Amino acid sequence: MLAGAVAGCAAPRAPLPPPTTPATPTAATGPVPTGGAPAATALTLTTAGGLVLATTVEGGASLEDPAATGSSPPMLRWYAEPGGAPGTYVLRNAATTDDRDVCLQVPAEGTVSSGTCGPSTDQRFELAARGPAAHVLRSPSGFVVAAADGGLTTSPDAAAATPFVVSDADRAGTVPDL
Repeated sequence: MLAGAVAGCAAPRAPLPPPTTPATPTAATGPVPTGGAPAATALTLTTAGGLVLATTVEGGASLEDPAATGSSPPMLRWYAEPGGAPGTYVLRNAATTDDRDVCLQVPAEGTVSSGTCGPSTDQRFELAARGPAAHVLRSPSGFVVAAADGGLTTSPDAAAATPFVVSDADRAGTVPDL
């Protein structure tokens, strides 16, 4: 069996596990490709202070300064895919770990992290509008809040939620329909 790549070609990525209800194409997700997971727009989620939601090598999630990380590395790009329940999304990162898709998650203890994508409700988020372009992320554990150490946590209080500007990662200044 071949391990990894042949003649410079990477092995294909496995599709995400199916949501609890069938995904149907929408204006936000586009057509469903034959590979399984719906096509989606690459997004960046940016705070008012200009920090961008990112994954970390250690399996965490943090807020990063894009000027310090380069133009647009995969760890700063997300795909909002149908989460199975109306109004919910799985936020899949453009970066992979060991050829596995990585999704934003909030386990019961409330620490925002990233992990292998799967059917867990820990990886389901609502993107609630807070103004024309700002959204807050809500998980079953609470609202996502920027922590003083640059990490992320949750709060049951919507007023404490950190607003994110959700924009198209490939077309600066464009706000996609979710």
